[in-house]
Amino acid sequence: MSHIFTATTCQPQQLKQMPSILQLYRKAILPKKTKATSADQIPHLSVELGSVNLNRNKVKEYSDVCEFYFDNQTVPVTYPHVLAFNLQLELMANANFPIPLLGLVHVRNQIQSYRSISLTDTLDFQVSISEARDTDKGIEFDLTTRITCKGERVWESVSTNLYRFKSTPKKAGSYTPQPLEPFRYSEFWDVKENTGRKYAKASGDSNPIHLYRWSAKAFGFKQAIIHGMWTKARTLAALEPLLKTHALKITTEFKQPIFLPSRVLLHYNEYDTGMLFEVRNEANNKVHMKGNISTL
Repeated sequence: MSHIFTATTCQPQQLKQMPSILQLYRKAILPKKTKATSADQIPHLSVELGSVNLNRNKVKEYSDVCEFYFDNQTVPVTYPHVLAFNLQLELMANANFPIPLLGLVHVRNQIQSYRSISLTDTLDFQVSISEARDTDKGIEFDLTTRITCKGERVWESVSTNLYRFKSTPKKAGSYTPQPLEPFRYSEFWDVKENTGRKYAKASGDSNPIHLYRWSAKAFGFKQAIIHGMWTKARTLAALEPLLKTHALKITTEFKQPIFLPSRVLLHYNEYDTGMLFEVRNEANNKVHMKGNISTL
């Protein structure tokens, strides 16, 4: 059972430029003076940044690592998450935010794209810590991103992160497979060992758990794991030709991590207004990610 605390509104902090990723990482590794023990201790923080222009080369790099077809005109539907990443870090690295960044688990993500975003669009961002919940695993909190272009709402997302409380670690081999959903279509992906480093370069998310075996081991992983948002983007890249629109709502739950390298399967079904999908491990059928896409 969870208890939900909705943050009260406050005046957003107005930024004049995109925060430096290096400065943000320096702030992120500093220990927090106090650590939250319940969701009602999570403050409402919000930042705004206007007049963000798109860089064609960066969009191309992102498209390549996620295997989107890049038409030199529009950006992938998941790309605005990358643009908002520094602004999200700005909030979580804030001295008044009582949760350490290292060890956070990205558990869910929902994107609503209202139209295609062009390389020539100038975008305005607002990113907020909007809601927090006490759960049996720890504290969940939502990062809400809203993007407008000349006053028009073009893109929104909610990223849910979990701050785990210390508890008895799971025993090895305790994973219990759940009955698998039937799917009509599937395709294989070979996820290479360097995919995390390539995505980190394209996205700015250089968390050590995604880069190398040795850096991931320092945080309790046997191998590096791929970013959940790469898995989401790679899924959309595979299904986008069937959808034929950028007016979409894509909801995902991140389950078991994908260790690098891996061979995984994307399973999906089509229905009248969208798709259901799961990404599973080829060797043992563990579900890495599941979700759905619907057209708006």
